[in-house]
Amino acid sequence: MRPWLSALASALRSFARPGRAVVKSVRTVAGSERPPGVASVSAARIALAVGAGALLVGAAARLGLAFAQGLPLAPAAAGVVATVAWAVARYAVLSVTRSGRPQVQADAVAYAWGRGSLPYAVAISGTARTAAFAASAVLTYRSLMSSGASRGKALAMCGWAFGAEAAAALAGWLVTNGLILLPLLG
Repeated sequence: MRPWLSALASALRSFARPGRAVVKSVRTVAGSERPPGVASVSAARIALAVGAGALLVGAAARLGLAFAQGLPLAPAAAGVVATVAWAVARYAVLSVTRSGRPQVQADAVAYAWGRGSLPYAVAISGTARTAAFAASAVLTYRSLMSSGASRGKALAMCGWAFGAEAAAALAGWLVTNGLILLPLLG
């Protein structure tokens, strides 16, 4: 067994016991279709904390994987900063688009964002980040729907929140590839 893999396995075993309580909380938040009393601040706060924790776990795993593979940490750190910045931006967009929709409570937005952030716990590669983005959109949409938002309003809120990130990623990809292709075109 490789030394870094055995060290990682040892570290995971040491975190397993206290981590079981966290996993139970994540399963509770991820598995419930309707938040237990969305109007209660505690349900929204728990979901928000678990979602933020999932982002941090994913960030630490991504940096740890880069370190274990001997890769430079700067690109991984830049990716982590971008992921966290977009998560914060999604929460802000969900909050802003909520205004004018009285049936969507602020606690429902917090719950939806927290539940939607859960897939980012395993987003350590490009493919996993893309899958986490799609899963996050679905979980956020379903959480908004289960919290009382109409189908159209939940779709509009998720469209603005996730559409902005998708558009920015597409624009960045086009600029990057355009700059690469520009010398070829003459």
